[in-house]
Amino acid sequence: MEVWYLDVSESGFNKVFDSCKCFLQSADLERANKFSFEKDRVLFLSGRLVLTAMLFYKLQQEFSSSQQKHSFLEISKKLSSEFKSAYGDFRFNISHHWPWVVVGLDISYDLGIDVTVIEKPLENDVALLVEELSFQLHENEHSILLNLFNQSDIKATVELLCKIWTSKEAVSKLLGLGMSMEYSKIYVKLEEEMRGSLLVCDMESQLKWVVLYKQLEFNQCISVTSSRFKNSIEKLDDYNNSLKFNRTNFS
Repeated sequence: MEVWYLDVSESGFNKVFDSCKCFLQSADLERANKFSFEKDRVLFLSGRLVLTAMLFYKLQQEFSSSQQKHSFLEISKKLSSEFKSAYGDFRFNISHHWPWVVVGLDISYDLGIDVTVIEKPLENDVALLVEELSFQLHENEHSILLNLFNQSDIKATVELLCKIWTSKEAVSKLLGLGMSMEYSKIYVKLEEEMRGSLLVCDMESQLKWVVLYKQLEFNQCISVTSSRFKNSIEKLDDYNNSLKFNRTNFS
């Protein structure tokens, strides 16, 4: 499994888009034009371009010189049957939060990925954010966050909140539930954090997911989980070895 992440603000998007838009489906372009804000349009199209570049890379094809207009990316977020028949059953997931676009790609295993940026990591803003999200947090998570905040450790509070939130988002995306999942009923076992991983538990079903994360800055985090990962951290080294984080650009 590979995760590519891109800082769109550094990518020279417009120049790249003009030369690479032939690789996108007309449905992608039509959808992008419906966004009200330019940043949302750029994030969406960048995600599709990064995914396309990853597929070319995995298939050892030259992204920049191909003359064929590839139409194997469907707006339904699945790869077309023609593509699967020719190249294999790739699975992918995309997340973005300005300025980051993050794309995960695997063969045969479903995955969920999330990137979160807490844009105002100041004391008053963090206090308000923790309270606004309290109904989405397990009581233990909320208690630990409040304890850190009350110790005036704002940086640690923000860093932990990023890990918690991206972990829950990654699990919900793996399961295809999105915000319909009751986040307060899944618990990030912070006491079992180990070498860039967390264990996330459903308090009702007792299902568990290993989530691997990468901290970009104290207020920015990527988390990814997969059906490839079993429900314990006993094989953590195997999971870490199966995952590659790659920072990329459009150059």
